Amino acid sequence: MPKTNNLLEYSNKFLIVFSCCIPVKGSRRSTICDLQRETFDFIPNILFTILTEFKGKKFKEIVEYCGEENQDVLHQYITFLTDKEYIFFSDEPEKFPSVNLDWKSPYEISNAIIDFDASSNHDIELLVSELDKLRCPAVQLRFFFSPKYNETIRILKCFEDSGIRTIELILKYSNTVNLSNLKILIDRFQRVSSINVTSSPKRKEITYQSYFPNILFQEQVVDSANCCGSISLSNFRVNISLFTESQKFSSCLNRKVGIDKDGLVKNCPTSKNDFGKFEKGKLGIVLKSRKFQELWSINKDMVEICKDCEFRYICTDCRIVANHKFSKPLKCKYDPYSATWK
Repeated sequence: MPKTNNLLEYSNKFLIVFSCCIPVKGSRRSTICDLQRETFDFIPNILFTILTEFKGKKFKEIVEYCGEENQDVLHQYITFLTDKEYIFFSDEPEKFPSVNLDWKSPYEISNAIIDFDASSNHDIELLVSELDKLRCPAVQLRFFFSPKYNETIRILKCFEDSGIRTIELILKYSNTVNLSNLKILIDRFQRVSSINVTSSPKRKEITYQSYFPNILFQEQVVDSANCCGSISLSNFRVNISLFTESQKFSSCLNRKVGIDKDGLVKNCPTSKNDFGKFEKGKLGIVLKSRKFQELWSINKDMVEICKDCEFRYICTDCRIVANHKFSKPLKCKYDPYSATWK
């Protein structure tokens, strides 16, 4: 990595942004997302301009653009970018093409949410079979109560011969939902990628294995589908899959299916609109309908306020808890015009 003590020595070189590091402009400030390290940093909008509008041009043009009076600030920017390994200098920019941001998926459905309350009577074996036919790789089982331990095991056993790769469990805290039992679930069912225990007396996060899953005890109450839709920094995900999908599709609803506590098929269990009761063959028919796919292509560049937000390609969004399909999520408290959380 070149030293930046004297910027003049790079005048005839090209400033190259690593292809996995992508600037995103917001109204008040911008971000630069590192899709390889899965992190991001804030940058001023003037730096976004430098990194995008001067792409493919020699560094001396940037120096001229900034003017003599701003050389110290430019030096600070370049030092920051090189120290963080966002940029480098080269004589051969043609050897460093931009990353392809096209998004493709082999899955007809990429994720499913299945809600349970104490009176739910889902046919889990049939549900798993139908999701498996659609090559769904990830399922979230969201319990608004504390299921009996044996019942949880019975449900998880239904996934054993499926192609579903990961299962996220959300359970309500009780004396029977204890750490020992949760560890047994993880050991016995390798598909369980994470367990969130809600309504816990206190927050506690346990990394049970060196990689996954994590067990999170959290104080947040999740007692109905209406608890969905919170937007916060902790929910943001910086990765190439979400970033590329968000370019043209909804990061909330694209290729998602929800089964609410009463067994109704929805885009998301929180939605007021349903596509009828789940039954054999239902998912394959519903998912191909234009009405069901209507919300899939609403990306953040189409959403009021969100289109001016620097987080728009790393935010998991909520297209259901909103005034209308093109409005900002009601539970999002971030204002991109002041760059503040309320």
